Amino acid sequence: VPRAKPGAPVDEAKARAKQEKVAALQQLTGEVIRRHRANIFDEASAALSRKLLQVSPETATAWNFRKRMLLHQMSQLEKGTLSEGQRPSAAAALLEEELQVAEAALRRNPKAYGAWHHRKFVVTRAAGDGARALLRRELHLCEQLLLADDRNFHCWGHRRLVARLLQVPVQQELEFTTAKLNQNFSNYSAWHYRSALLELLHMSPVASRPASASTAGAIVSSTPSGGGVPQWLEAEFDLVKSAYYTEPEDQSAWLYHRWLVGQALKLHRQQQYQDQQEQLHSAGEGWMLALLDREIASCEELLQLEASCKWAMVTLTRLRQQRCKLVQADRETAHVDELFKQLSTVDSMRHGYYKHAQVSADTDHGPVAFSSAASTGRPVRSTQATDLQREDLRARIANSLQTMSFVQHRQPLPGSQEQPSLQTRGLSDAVARSWATDIEARAMERATVCSGDMRTYCALASELLLQYLQAARSQQGTL
Repeated sequence: VPRAKPGAPVDEAKARAKQEKVAALQQLTGEVIRRHRANIFDEASAALSRKLLQVSPETATAWNFRKRMLLHQMSQLEKGTLSEGQRPSAAAALLEEELQVAEAALRRNPKAYGAWHHRKFVVTRAAGDGARALLRRELHLCEQLLLADDRNFHCWGHRRLVARLLQVPVQQELEFTTAKLNQNFSNYSAWHYRSALLELLHMSPVASRPASASTAGAIVSSTPSGGGVPQWLEAEFDLVKSAYYTEPEDQSAWLYHRWLVGQALKLHRQQQYQDQQEQLHSAGEGWMLALLDREIASCEELLQLEASCKWAMVTLTRLRQQRCKLVQADRETAHVDELFKQLSTVDSMRHGYYKHAQVSADTDHGPVAFSSAASTGRPVRSTQATDLQREDLRARIANSLQTMSFVQHRQPLPGSQEQPSLQTRGLSDAVARSWATDIEARAMERATVCSGDMRTYCALASELLLQYLQAARSQQGTL
């Protein structure tokens, strides 16, 4: 609603009409809240809450009131006099009414959080023969809403839920994202959904935990025989290249490209780990270097056409960083330093960010080391964290442990007049430091085995910290 300019004449009639609308809305909201608190689940409450949500779809209390009414009505159906054959149709009618209320609210505001949450609440309670028909209508509604606004992230999230409940084939959903991206490359939700679908299709859910050779094999099995980039990953690189060549300044395609490079690096690390476990001679960094060189050349080619494209320069810098970790050449380090200087000039507002990233890059890779499998003659890169970095991580872990507290149920002694109570206590400094030292050492050992970098090292430490806390919770009480 446009605001009147200061000092502009006031239209008394419009001001009076606005005040009357506000007063009516306040009265309606107050009545709905009163009935909510009093647990009045009748037809009048349903009508009032529906009217309020048509006017103000963001009123969370009204949505919660309707959820409680729906649960109450569903429980009454179970206790009522309806036959077993009549109950499913009666329950479907209740769900359909709630979907109509949510749809009316979405027509007023397609991005109303409460309406989308209510819709999710309803569809997850659909059961029986009518459930599939209801879910198919939901899928069609999502398609219609995405035609109106293809970047409505609420609608994308709802579609993911409905597709999962309907058990829509992953390949079919992947084709849907392809169609949407061909219509508009600048679609963050479509790129994100695509990455989730591809992980379901091609990547193991335990990809980030190379605990055994069988685990690594689950990932490397998605690569062609003899190693290399899988065909599906090659196809995705071609798609995203079309996107960022079409709209170089759009961030969404560059973020997806970064995810693709991460998947390639994950496959490469897992392949190396599997080779170490099976005592095979590794093909080295060959295919990964070839992929990085190809993507570097693509970014450099784009920068010749769009010299001021920040995202191409950021991506080129990150690709050079990854290459630097693989080959450990001074010339590569010089390339990275020069790119950071250019970024600080092109994007001067983030000068401090690039300076920090450059320092992190300098400490994120170290000299070539050799693991216990070095007898095969192949070099393995280990995480060469400095003593200062390792001490800093131990201190951070210990500090995290000391902020945790455990709640134990304290039972009174027999014959005592005391009541059962909860006792809260934390870890002592000595125990926290001891755990932190053990966690850091194990993280370093695992990162070295899987040839991880500093990011892998820190991620493993976080995972081990959670494992320790879960063990402590099971032994000492509720965390």
